Amino acid sequence: MACEECAGARACPQYHRRYDLRCPWCGARYVKQLRERDIPRKELDAWRARVMDDWEKFGHDRLQLRELAMQRALPVEPEGAKCR
Repeated sequence: MACEECAGARACPQYHRRYDLRCPWCGARYVKQLRERDIPRKELDAWRARVMDDWEKFGHDRLQLRELAMQRALPVEPEGAKCR
């Protein structure tokens, strides 16, 4: 099943802030969008670590999430792909 949250983010990236733990692109998008927050670096690092822990508990690879989050484009599930 395609990720509805990625479809919403694709349609309206500046406003869509919902994430599905089953989707690695949602995790990467969340991590990437954390950088936009105006919070102290130490707090941001702790928040990012918690997010990565949550996605890892759901079976996602931390390195893959980091790689997806580092892309220039907003991480969204590719058309036709299927999340878990």
